[in-house]
Amino acid sequence: MGIKILDCQKADNCFADAKSYAYTLSSPVDDRLLMLLSGWGRMKVRRDFRRPFFMLDTDQGIRVKGILNEPIIKAGFSGDGWEEMKMEFEKRLCGCEDSAEGCDSLGECCGGAADCCNGTAKNCDGTADCFNGTVEDCDGIAEDCDGTTECCDRTKQGILGYTESVCPVCLKKLEARKVRIGNQVFLEKSCPEHGDFRALIWNGAPAYETFDRERCFVSPVAPAVKADKGCPDDCGLCAQHRQRTCCVLLEVTNRCNLECPVCFASSRAETDAQTAGSENEPDLENIRHRFEAMMNMGGPFNIQLSGGEPTMRNDLADIIRMGKETGFPFFQLNTNGIRIGKDLAYLKELSDAGLDCVFLQFDGLREETYRALRGRELLKEKMDALTACERARVGVVLVPVIVPGINDGEVGDILNFALEHMPAVRGVHFQPASQFGRYDPLLSKKHFTLPDLLRAIETQTGGKMKAEHFSPGNAENPYCSFSGNFILRKDGTLQPWRKEKTCGCGTKDASRKAREFVARQWAAPSEPCCCSDSPFHSRSACCDTSSLDDFLECLEHDTLAVSAMGFMDAWTLDLDRLKECYIHVVTGEEPVRLIPFCAYNLTAQDGTCKYRGHEKGN
Repeated sequence: MGIKILDCQKADNCFADAKSYAYTLSSPVDDRLLMLLSGWGRMKVRRDFRRPFFMLDTDQGIRVKGILNEPIIKAGFSGDGWEEMKMEFEKRLCGCEDSAEGCDSLGECCGGAADCCNGTAKNCDGTADCFNGTVEDCDGIAEDCDGTTECCDRTKQGILGYTESVCPVCLKKLEARKVRIGNQVFLEKSCPEHGDFRALIWNGAPAYETFDRERCFVSPVAPAVKADKGCPDDCGLCAQHRQRTCCVLLEVTNRCNLECPVCFASSRAETDAQTAGSENEPDLENIRHRFEAMMNMGGPFNIQLSGGEPTMRNDLADIIRMGKETGFPFFQLNTNGIRIGKDLAYLKELSDAGLDCVFLQFDGLREETYRALRGRELLKEKMDALTACERARVGVVLVPVIVPGINDGEVGDILNFALEHMPAVRGVHFQPASQFGRYDPLLSKKHFTLPDLLRAIETQTGGKMKAEHFSPGNAENPYCSFSGNFILRKDGTLQPWRKEKTCGCGTKDASRKAREFVARQWAAPSEPCCCSDSPFHSRSACCDTSSLDDFLECLEHDTLAVSAMGFMDAWTLDLDRLKECYIHVVTGEEPVRLIPFCAYNLTAQDGTCKYRGHEKGN
């Protein structure tokens, strides 16, 4: 029995930059239909969700998704010829084209003949030995299944999916695949000129599949560039991007008072903060232009003042005031803490101008760590910066860059330090090192993956924080990040606090909710704790949570946000993930562009950057 389309209705906002339609079929989505569709392009099937689903990107650029065992699928058609594309899709879905004579397109009548089985004859003979009636047994793509146990047993090895990436040597776009070997997942790709590459992207428990989640895509409000070459060559954002902006890095200088062995911006050391007009340092009018442009591109967003070292500028307070006046509600300072730790008047000026949070470089509690990653001892400067932020009533998020063999054993110590310094410390945001910008060749090239970090958190905190307490990113691609929130109880124990997250399908809710949570959690508490004369008294939790009012106060004063962001480099870049990025860098050229962070900092093996340093006016 063939598939029939019983109804077709226009569906709003199901796919970014596409005409979307919902199809009611004569039978529910089952394995036979999935086998048919899997021959049309790249398919992902998730059966471990409460409502199992599939997603498909066809070779013609059509995007399809649906819930298993339900009779409705949704399809998105892009480009000038979308109407013709829609007609061809409907014909093919009903089995009117691309099928052998007498075949209903679902393999019912193929009788073991390869010609009409799933539209591909390369390795499939249409028998149960090859497909076994399920997509899972051959990863949804017949060409990759030879019917053997070694291929089909996903617990041992197999291809989990396909994507695109770049060559780490020349940065040319390549086809790539995600391959499971044991409990590890690798990204594999091959450049015709520079050979084969394999990079570890997932290492051990929790299982890779358990981190995925159904999500909805939404296009940028005002794309700044046309998608002529495709991702990652048309960043700006283009209309093919699948998420709206949450947070924007505004790089106000390329000067720094350090020259760290690990630096995504490859910033140069310059000790004199009075030096003006350094190369590529934008003036106030250029920055004003960026603020105004961003408001027309979906703003306001959360702003991260970055660099270089932003505090090299004496007019940083003017920039914050200008942004607040333009309409941007939340400003965060990415800093190594050196200047703010010794110049309280400067920090108070920033606070008075509207600075909400300090994103403090904080790689550990040992001087050996700072010598390896920052080129000098800095622990005292970190403590001074934290003390200054306490006095100025500016919230602090500790930001450790984790490098295997250097400070991967300090994860628990950092978290315990944060708990001891609540509520001055509002959160810890781990960033496993990525190999872009400047990366000391003597340091480990091993990628410290998100599951590595989750296990380190659980082990090194003695189980106070467990992997199960964290959830993958919601607004961005789930494989980019994780987060968890913890309430410090009166007895010193931790209570995980998780809120149900929603997709915000078809709207800007996902990125907006992420912005609002960050602004609320990372900023300093609005009022001093009721149990202390000091607004930033480092203490164990002292509030009684037996009443609602006290519980809500504890949420503000005694909650620690712990998160991580797994940035991608040229070895690990997955363009499907990149298209869902919501952390962007704003450029100063005309037109002003918003470029995903991992694309902006993408660096070839020889140090050549794809975007950084190439745009004008920045």
